[in-house]
This record gives sequence, C-alpha cells and structure tokens, in this order.
Amino acid sequence: MSESNKSSDKKQFCIVRCKKLKKSDLHKANKHNKRLINVPNADGTNHIECIKISEDDYSLVPLEKLVKNIMQKKQVTGLRADSVYAIEFIITATPTFFSLDKSIDLSPRNMNKILLRQWLDVAIKWLKKKFGDKLLQIQLHYDESTPHIHAFVLPIISKIIKNRRTRTEIRAGVVLKGEMKNRLCAKEIVSKEWLYNLHDEHAREMKIFGLSRPKLHSQATHQSLKAYYSLVKETGAAELKLEETLHGIGRATNKKNSITKELTELQNKQAKVDSEIQAFRSKIPKIKEVQKLHHTRASEIKKMKQSVDNLSASIGMLSSQKEQLENEVKENQNDLKIYSSKHLEFAKLFAAVEDFQSRFDDELSGFETYLNAIGVPPAAKQKLSELITEFKEKTSQIFTPTKATTTIKKSHSYNGINNTNPPHQQDNRIKPK
Repeated sequence: MSESNKSSDKKQFCIVRCKKLKKSDLHKANKHNKRLINVPNADGTNHIECIKISEDDYSLVPLEKLVKNIMQKKQVTGLRADSVYAIEFIITATPTFFSLDKSIDLSPRNMNKILLRQWLDVAIKWLKKKFGDKLLQIQLHYDESTPHIHAFVLPIISKIIKNRRTRTEIRAGVVLKGEMKNRLCAKEIVSKEWLYNLHDEHAREMKIFGLSRPKLHSQATHQSLKAYYSLVKETGAAELKLEETLHGIGRATNKKNSITKELTELQNKQAKVDSEIQAFRSKIPKIKEVQKLHHTRASEIKKMKQSVDNLSASIGMLSSQKEQLENEVKENQNDLKIYSSKHLEFAKLFAAVEDFQSRFDDELSGFETYLNAIGVPPAAKQKLSELITEFKEKTSQIFTPTKATTTIKKSHSYNGINNTNPPHQQDNRIKPK
C-alpha cells in the first residue's frame, strides 16, 4: 500500500476545546488573537480573519470593551472579582484534513482552501445555532501550523434572584417573590455533561467532512501554550546542540584528515631534511677551510677599517682647518676692502698736498721778486730773507715724504700711469698677442 493511501486511511478528528477567561485574561486573548503582539509559533504573515457574525460588526472591537458594553446593555449584576467574563472556544481538526496531499505535512502551498472555507462555514453556522446572541467574536487563524477558529461566548444566564428576608419576615413566614436578573455564571453552563454533549453535537455537524469525535474518556490532555513554547524552546536548544555536535564531529573528522595529511607531509620533509643533513656533513671539511679563510680576511678587514677610521679622523681635522682658513680669508678680504678705500683717500690727499706745495713755492718766488722791485731797504730785505728761509725750512719738513707716503705715491702712479687699484689688485698676467 502506498504512503498516501496509508495517510488517507488514518482517522481524522474534529476538535473543540474551551477555556474560561477572567477579566484580566480578556486583554491578553484580544492581543494574541488579533496579532497585536508577537506570537512565537506563528509564521509572521499575520494571515488571520475577523469574521462578521451579525449586522452590527463588532469583529474589530477590543474584546474587553465589547464584553463591558454588552454587560451594561443587558444590565448584568452580581459581579465578583473571580467572575468568568467569557468562554473561549478553539475549533480545529486533524492537520492532514486541510491538506491537498495527505502524504506530506500541511503547509500554505499544500492547503485545500476550498475545503477550509466549507469547514469554516459549517463551524460558524453551528456556533451561531449553539450560542445565539451570546456569541461575541470569531477569528480564523491560518498563520500557524494548523488552521483553527477562536470563538468567544458571554456566559450570561437569566435567573430569579430572591431578596433576603429579615428575621421578622422569617418568623412571620413571609414568602418573597424573586426578581429575574442577568448574571455571569459559567459554572452553570460549562459542566461535564454539557461538554460531552458539546463534543457530540460538534461531531454530528462535522460528520459530512468525514471527521470523527475524539475518543471518549481519553487520557490525552491538552498542552498549554506556555508548556508548548517551553517544549519548543527545549527542542530547539536540543536540535541546536545536536547540530553543533554534528558540526563538531565533522570539524574533528576534517581536522583528523588535515593532521594526517600534515603528518605525511612532515614525514616527507623529514626524509628530505635527513638527506640534506647527510650532504651537509660531507661538506664540513670544506666549510672549515672557508671559516679559516674567513677569519683571516676578517682580521684584514678589521685593520683596513681601522685605517679608514684614522683617515676619517684626519679628513675631519682637515675639514675643520679648511673652515678656519676660509673664515680667516673672509676676514682678510674684509680688511683688504677697507685698506683699498683708505688707500684711495690717502692718494687723493697727497696729490692735493703736492699741488699746494708747488703753488706755495711759486708764491714765495713771486714775493721775493716783488720785494726787489719795490726797493725795500737792505736791513728789512735781509730780515725778510731770513724769515722766508726759516719758513721754507719748516715747510720743507712738513712736505718731506716718508717711506710710507712714498709707497702710496708710487702705487698711485704705478709705472707712470694713474691707476686707482693698488699693485696687489692689478692683473699682471701676460696677455696674449
């Protein structure tokens, strides 16, 4: 028998489950069912439908607000802190019921959407028939592993509430008439017998799809969402650990193969090194000769290095001397420039002195001629001649050139040519003809 036929022969069940919700649970259920919070076991596509069940569409109204409005409208009294405000029903079926191919797991691509719509219509029709105006909201979820319905029912009943009698009324045997009031009382609705009948009724409605009622008095228990998430987390951690272990084994195997390969390569390298060592040992005598020659050359190089160091020291001394001489030459050149300028001034001064001496001699001669011409008395003439002679002797001492002035004069008129440059600055090289 093929795998698909085996899967189709397996029994498929219709499932209905209920849960009592207190006031604090309404907000959580609303956020979960309308995907206002992150749902770990959903696929993240938010494929949900809020079903319209009456002319007044309350499908998008927050559940806690809707319950409060209806309770005010129906004037529900007698609320307690632990009152059950709503009953949540979850209706679904065996996952393979919704599959196109029963041999593989249910997935969005493998979902029989036509059958899903037919099943949904029958389920909604049954819920309306069963609970009437107490049915608050219906949501269809198909973003989880199996499509399912969330339905919320208000557990409201109408009952006669008698007022408490006083002691006097009790003694007098007064019987008070009760008053019809609306109360929340899930305890009177949800009983064992009621749940048995609920499963039977639901199974009769779903019989047209070939779905069966779950086993009566089964020991199977429903797993809470918190326990399921915990199990999923533990399973995921175990799978991750197993995967890491398998990866570790794979890495260890690869490492072993790599080490074996490296060991083989090292053995080959060792054999090669052994042969090279043997060849090297045969070359040891020649190496010793080379080492001896190396020591000899090293001593020679050391001596040459010492000589080079000495030459470097000598070159350094000569460089310092050269710098000192260049500084002295610069200073002498400066002094020479000053000397040249003074030399020119002295030359001009001596020329002026010579010119003055010549004119002075001419004036004295003219003065003597003048005295002779005017007939000066002999005594006065004698006296004047003595004065003139004494004056000439004194002036001759002033104008007598010294050795230094003669040198300046000669350099000023070198070779009978007026030259402004001193002899040491003249270019005395023989010019080509």
